[in-house]
Amino acid sequence: MDKLKYLIPVIAVLLNSGCASFGPTVRIETPEPAEDFLLLCDWAHSPWFKIHGGRSIYNRVPIVAKSGEDTPCGMSPFGGHPSVSVMHPIYLNPTITEEEDVTIYHYTETKLDYLDKQKEKFEAGFWDKHRNPGARYSDNLVNCSFGHQYFDYYSEVKNVDKEHFKRLYHESMLECFKRKFSIIKKYDPQIGGQLPTADEWMRKIWESDQWSEY
Repeated sequence: MDKLKYLIPVIAVLLNSGCASFGPTVRIETPEPAEDFLLLCDWAHSPWFKIHGGRSIYNRVPIVAKSGEDTPCGMSPFGGHPSVSVMHPIYLNPTITEEEDVTIYHYTETKLDYLDKQKEKFEAGFWDKHRNPGARYSDNLVNCSFGHQYFDYYSEVKNVDKEHFKRLYHESMLECFKRKFSIIKKYDPQIGGQLPTADEWMRKIWESDQWSEY
């Protein structure tokens, strides 16, 4: 409590000095109500000497959000350039628009839709200029499981319930792996020959000891 007593005036000074930086407020729109969207709200500073360019992230705040709600990223009292990225087990490639100080992520495409689009591109000859179009096609699919570090950040916000994720996403993930593995086995048999069935792969995901880490 004593620490908070001294911290409040410091924050007030930073706010009044104009150093504070407010992150965006995000609204996620989906065809049907959806949850488990992971927002990574970042604040970055430009380097003093732009030898290598780019910005350095000094503060990252994960937030778990649902569709249809306005979710503010919050504020950084030490300034910086705010940005946000969004991850989800099923949805991807949103259309991003701004409306009355709200950044809207409009999702209509799932990972299964993405696989359909890649198939259309392949059949239309998109990779024909390559020596092995089929192998290039199989290299450009999608991650059917949870994104890299998804649960690392998710678990900072709320408990990771395996049964919750299994109930909501098993069927879609299984179908995604079935299509993906079929493509790889057909067009890149050297790699495809080492793959298990999609059912076996999903069983290993849900039985993995890694779930106990979250």
